[in-house]
Amino acid sequence: MDRSIRATVRLGNGLELDGESTFQPQMPATTFYPLVYAGDSGKPSAEFCYNGSLDGAPAASAWVLMNAPPYGYTTLADAHVLPASHISYADGLSVQSYLNKSSSPVAAIIFKRTVLGTSPAPAIAGFSSRGPSLASPGILKPDIAGPR
Repeated sequence: MDRSIRATVRLGNGLELDGESTFQPQMPATTFYPLVYAGDSGKPSAEFCYNGSLDGAPAASAWVLMNAPPYGYTTLADAHVLPASHISYADGLSVQSYLNKSSSPVAAIIFKRTVLGTSPAPAIAGFSSRGPSLASPGILKPDIAGPR
């Protein structure tokens, strides 16, 4: 589809990174909040925000979810319970770089509702199966996507 349920992350250095979220609360676009990396807590489970893994960490007003390398540039518009933005792996590296360079990193999330005409479109989701099949190499892929 050529649309995105946009949730743009604006870092304190002015860089804007487009992500997605179906939860679109009304928040002031000019309010910045402290930015922390859950992986810095020292607990392996904190990177995935498991129950109790962030106890004692600074309270979160919003979440920025970064893709793992296998998911690349694809993002998912999930329904989160907190304001959140799901960004690509490359954009996640930009956030981590900013975190490492800034003594007081901050960020805001700007919820832009549905944005039409986005690209690349269509795109195969990162969780889509890849081919060819190891069990049966004659089958390229369970589903083939291509132009009509």
